[in-house]
Amino acid sequence: MQTSLPALTVVAALASGLLACPSLSEIGVGRGDAGADSQPDHANDVVPRDTSVPEALAESQGCTADPASDPKNCGRCKHDCKGGACKGGVCQPYAIVTGISRPQGVAVRFNVVYFTDLIFSVDKCVPDDCAGTLTQIASSQGIPVGITTDFTSVYWANAGFPDDAGGYAGSIATCGLAGCPGKPTVFAPAEERPVDIAVDTAAVYWTDDVGGLVRSCAIGTCNNMMPVTVATDPTALSGLAIDATSVYWAESKLGNIIKCPLS
Repeated sequence: MQTSLPALTVVAALASGLLACPSLSEIGVGRGDAGADSQPDHANDVVPRDTSVPEALAESQGCTADPASDPKNCGRCKHDCKGGACKGGVCQPYAIVTGISRPQGVAVRFNVVYFTDLIFSVDKCVPDDCAGTLTQIASSQGIPVGITTDFTSVYWANAGFPDDAGGYAGSIATCGLAGCPGKPTVFAPAEERPVDIAVDTAAVYWTDDVGGLVRSCAIGTCNNMMPVTVATDPTALSGLAIDATSVYWAESKLGNIIKCPLS
């Protein structure tokens, strides 16, 4: 059988084409050069899932105490009542010190509590360990009542003992926050039963209960100058407070709160 020339030409062309085609391994089909470098670029962009526990959840999971009654975890984990009881998830009041004769006025400055004892002393302590840090900063005082502090000093009102003239030998005294190395400085030595006291950057203010007076004295010069009468109020006076512009006091028997400009 004789084959025609055109048919031979087609067969030759097909054979030539097959010889020119690359192998499957050369085009990456099948195993080829598969390996770490042949992975898609986005495979390295996958972010690992965060399996950590949020801090607040971890704390609650680690807290096995009863927040309604545990004083170390009152209301929530690690909320310490610091000596007080926990009731219904709320820290309760408690005595930081006991056995004081007759405590009266209280003030706080720089995490130190200052208080007066009617039985003639002024004391201080650190509230978290008051019994262990209790210190007397002034003794032999004349019935100390109201007390206050500023950034450097503590001030208190000595109501005083009755004198032969029918009045009271009251006074206003002060010493440094650390205590009185000697005797306290007496600002005003002849007051009529001063009760409460307040201080700003310029002056000390107080109420004279028996005298019916609101008085003041400039800090730094008070022991060399007479106190100034800010107001006359012929009734029993008790509590006193000041702000930037005014002084306020209580008329204890009349049931009134009075305001007066400092100027």
